[in-house]
Amino acid sequence: MSMGTIAARQLDEFLKRENCVVIDLRSEKDFNHFHINGAINIPSNVFWNEVRRFAKDKIYVLYCERGGKSTSIARDLSRRGFNAISVIGGIDAYKGKRLQ
Repeated sequence: MSMGTIAARQLDEFLKRENCVVIDLRSEKDFNHFHINGAINIPSNVFWNEVRRFAKDKIYVLYCERGGKSTSIARDLSRRGFNAISVIGGIDAYKGKRLQ
């Protein structure tokens, strides 16, 4: 499959897609403080325990605080046959209207 990156400003367009799953890789505490509306929280330290539930027909858009962890995990996820995308700059770069 493929691994790609998107600019944070493109994230709102991906959120409109039915086959898109947005994953926040930050801690539960950080997620509860604020996150992108519609994202699910799977902290990076437990991420690989959850992959068995993923469907190969989805697009997984991952973000973390600044983009480093999400890029690494998206790359590994794509090597396992998933469509994975990392948000460049993470939530720190996101300026969209969907923060909750």
